[in-house]
Amino acid sequence: MKRKVLLIVVALFCASLVAICEERPVYLDANASPEARAEDLLARMTLEEKVGQVTQIEIHRLQKGFWGGGELDPDWLQKVLVDYAVGSILSGGDGVPAKNAPAGWAKMTNTIQEWAQKTRLKIPVLYGIDAVHGHNGVVGAAIYPHNLGMAATFDPAGVEEYGRLTADEVRATGIHWTFAPVLDVARDPRWGRTVETFGEDPYLVGVMGASVIRGFQSTGKVMACGKHFLGYSAAENGLDRNPADFSERALREIHLPPYRAAMEAGLGSIMVNSGEVNGVPAHASRWLLTEVLRNELGFTGLAVSDWEDVAKLASYHRVAGTLDEAIARAYNAGLDMNMVPMDLAAADRLANLVRKGIVPEARLDEAVKRVLVAKFKLGLFEDPFADPARAEKLIGSPESRDLARRLARESLVLLKNENEVLPISPKKIKSVLVVGQVAESLSYLCGPWTVHWRGARDEEIVGQSILGALKARLPAGIRLAYLPRVTNKAEAERAARGVDLVIAVLGEKPDAEGNADSQELRLPPDQEEMVRLMAETGRPLAVVVVAGRPLVMPWLDTRVSALLWAFYPGNEGGTAIAEVLLGMYNPSGRLPIGFPKSVGQLPQVYNCRRTARYDPLFPFGHGLSYTKFAYSELKVPERVRLGMPVTVSVKVKNAGPVAGDEVVLLFLRDEVASVTQPAKSLRAFTRIHLAPGEERAVNFTLSPEDLSILDEDLKPVQEPGWFTIFLGGLEARFFVAEG
Repeated sequence: MKRKVLLIVVALFCASLVAICEERPVYLDANASPEARAEDLLARMTLEEKVGQVTQIEIHRLQKGFWGGGELDPDWLQKVLVDYAVGSILSGGDGVPAKNAPAGWAKMTNTIQEWAQKTRLKIPVLYGIDAVHGHNGVVGAAIYPHNLGMAATFDPAGVEEYGRLTADEVRATGIHWTFAPVLDVARDPRWGRTVETFGEDPYLVGVMGASVIRGFQSTGKVMACGKHFLGYSAAENGLDRNPADFSERALREIHLPPYRAAMEAGLGSIMVNSGEVNGVPAHASRWLLTEVLRNELGFTGLAVSDWEDVAKLASYHRVAGTLDEAIARAYNAGLDMNMVPMDLAAADRLANLVRKGIVPEARLDEAVKRVLVAKFKLGLFEDPFADPARAEKLIGSPESRDLARRLARESLVLLKNENEVLPISPKKIKSVLVVGQVAESLSYLCGPWTVHWRGARDEEIVGQSILGALKARLPAGIRLAYLPRVTNKAEAERAARGVDLVIAVLGEKPDAEGNADSQELRLPPDQEEMVRLMAETGRPLAVVVVAGRPLVMPWLDTRVSALLWAFYPGNEGGTAIAEVLLGMYNPSGRLPIGFPKSVGQLPQVYNCRRTARYDPLFPFGHGLSYTKFAYSELKVPERVRLGMPVTVSVKVKNAGPVAGDEVVLLFLRDEVASVTQPAKSLRAFTRIHLAPGEERAVNFTLSPEDLSILDEDLKPVQEPGWFTIFLGGLEARFFVAEG
């Protein structure tokens, strides 16, 4: 009898445990691993629920005005988030709430999460946005320099801090995923997206990209997205989405290294290249998305398509005869999420393809699990909502504005300064004439992807224009006049009469993607004519250019005394430029991409093969200062064994009259190798601040990987032989020996 009672008690206890487990499934246990939670949730899902998780819809589809925006539409919220259980929503370049303010964003994303809670499994939505230079879709946010400007800072720590502050703002508005950073290597500045890159050097792109990723993902509440995998920037003739044909050597030496660095930094997701590589669209390439990305690089994160690119396999690339074939080819190649972004029929088609076995359910499960793991890692099941009051407090905070100003200052590159025309000093300058409408524009300072895809209106940006910042900071005793345009010689001479310095402010009109492609790389004719007219007055002429890339400058001759370049520096750019012109900040930016003398030279890069010609107007790494830095005592070991690190040291002294930052760039050349090598390659850099007369020793350590090459079989090897170090105009050689 006792045994029978005991068995009953045990049975009841076990039944109660089962009931408890059923009441609290593993996927709701915050202490379980993201992988275990995803496995448990996946096992509970229907086919339709799985398909919903790998479908991404754009916010305009959920708004009453559709492409006109506006309030959210309950009918479409029901259809997209409940009926189809769509797993991800994004805001494209113009996808903003009815009231574009921090609280408006938080309220919009909260509404979406509330509707997601009406589904059977209550899976939160993963919301994505292109926060590519700050939380740039939000009116009032700090707008940082675009990536090309960030690269010009050569300041990884500052860029990482930018990523952290931006992620805090993004998460405060209920968004968990930023489609950034761009890891494409810019090899042809005619390409309209050059400004979104970190320049022409794969090492620099990797360092800066990894820094941004660490910043974005530092809190664990926002996921970064490296884009565009792979080779997007290599499109022929610099035309966006043109075919890219390049060797596997170029792929491995130029385009792949930034992704290796990004994955070492913990990159959570990638976005696929919209174009084709060697005849195969990236979205249809199993070799790229599975063999290279997964099997070779070991990437375990989420792979998302770019805008409507799965459908374009049929409608544009014509590698699929129907939309069904396009969907099947993309998912079977290794895609995880389809940025549809408007048509729910893609979800129905995918479900049917799985039922027919054309897309294996195991492949779908793999994709769904990656989406779910991302959501669990981001803590969405525990906290999917945003606090509108916190969003209002964080967006555009003094801390973010201060950092935006610092990075804008560091990003400015002084390319020319004959006779020390700059900085403006009351001792030599009593009157200044500013010409050019760009001087009073905030839109030009911020560039594309600011509030709108193709750029903001001035009234949507908080900040000071170049003209406004100059007026606010000009020392007493210096007069300032302004002329928006100059159209003839008489006008120019009349305006310049009695003026000690003319500042011409020019700019490339902001635009995005293919709309920004340029086959001439020239400023508008009226701006070039204005420079010519002002130069002919004989007055000293300083030119400020706000642009998204290098430009060809036939007007840059001996009549232009100074040239300051700004790669869309953001809403603090006006202040930063004024401070550099007035000597309140000593310019320290260096070019992350070379400037051609003519379009006919393109493509032209500094790390070309030694057998190629490199003859730029301004080379990679160029940048002047208001002080002089002297390098001395470059030391390297005479002999190093294969597989051992190499230590390099050099002394840098501020030999000039003012304090300043110096970017110390270490270049390496393999003198004799089994395959031709670049003339030189960037292998290390650092940024230091020196007071007048101050000297500091700078040390670098090169790893064996830094000395390695890809041999004839594209295998990484280190070969014995002579190497040359280039540092600040100095050179030193060392020998790598086998034993």
